[in-house]
Amino acid sequence: MKVELKGKAYLGAYMTLAEVQNGNCMPYISPGRSSYFEGQGYPCIGDVTIVLDLDPEDQIVASQREALQASLVVARVEYEKQVNATLAAIGKL
Repeated sequence: MKVELKGKAYLGAYMTLAEVQNGNCMPYISPGRSSYFEGQGYPCIGDVTIVLDLDPEDQIVASQREALQASLVVARVEYEKQVNATLAAIGKL
């Protein structure tokens, strides 16, 4: 399924217009005019049309599952570090 999205492109502080024109840099993109980007001093450089070619729903669900499983691995590692640090602190008492 294809979805078409429209918005505005903004030039970031460490980007040049030439880099964007050459396709070497992706400008910041916002759905419509963005007070955030304009408030940060990023100039609007044009309109954007993005065509998103969505994967089939079963592939999206599988990708969500993989992302959650990866997040779980990270959470378990962080938890284990906290447990070990707490045990070490208890051992120093």
